[in-house]
Amino acid sequence: MTIREICEYYGQQYDNVKHMDNYLYSLRERYYTDMGIVNVGHMTPKEKLNHVRDLLKELKNIGADYGVFQSAQITHKNLKKAYKLLEGLS
Repeated sequence: MTIREICEYYGQQYDNVKHMDNYLYSLRERYYTDMGIVNVGHMTPKEKLNHVRDLLKELKNIGADYGVFQSAQITHKNLKKAYKLLEGLS
């Protein structure tokens, strides 16, 4: 989502606040927090790797569910491979 859309989401007009960098930054952080979005821009490479590993683990644990994945068996197999490869990294 763009910063303009985030401003509109909170009832602000972007053209009135676009010069306020700190305000826009805090508004974006507030949006990420409210929506439960992890902002990987502030993470160290190790934290990013752990985050991706956790996300892959969640997807892998879903299993071969055709209600979630269109080609569930192949997707599950590839998720397991990707997770196994990331396990070896530190």
